[in-house]
Amino acid sequence: MTPFPRAVRGARPLRRMELGETVPTRGSHASLDWLRWLAVLPGAMCAGLVAMFPLHWIIYFAYQGNNDGFVQLSTETIASIEVATTPFVIAVTFISAGFAIAPRHKLKTAAALAALYGLLAVGFLVYARSSGVQGSFTGRSAGAVAGLLLGLLVAWGSTRPRSA
Repeated sequence: MTPFPRAVRGARPLRRMELGETVPTRGSHASLDWLRWLAVLPGAMCAGLVAMFPLHWIIYFAYQGNNDGFVQLSTETIASIEVATTPFVIAVTFISAGFAIAPRHKLKTAAALAALYGLLAVGFLVYARSSGVQGSFTGRSAGAVAGLLLGLLVAWGSTRPRSA
């Protein structure tokens, strides 16, 4: 008589998993992976839009016109600060949320989302130029590019092995 139950005798031996490798899923877990893949793009877009609200509140509470704010600035200056920082925050949040939602291949997902965001930004710029709307590569555009690069850097740093 063997010391193992009958169900264990025919099992494959365990092997050591590599960094970033996921456990194979079966049954309901596989359907959860599909749901997570379906939620990557809408979830990243929603997270980018929702991130605008805390940004708006932080900027307006920090730069209030009365004596309660940290710095006294005009309303026009506050609006221009918000306009300049919004694309940066949306881009970082878009990449980070998509990275967090994706069940596997997280770095590739972050790179694909960055490419998609960049293509859409260029497409909107081309559309604006062709329709006669004044559009150019400004501080807002540079903020979006910096946000994409920071989002990719955070995603890359999160997938790197930790040194002991």
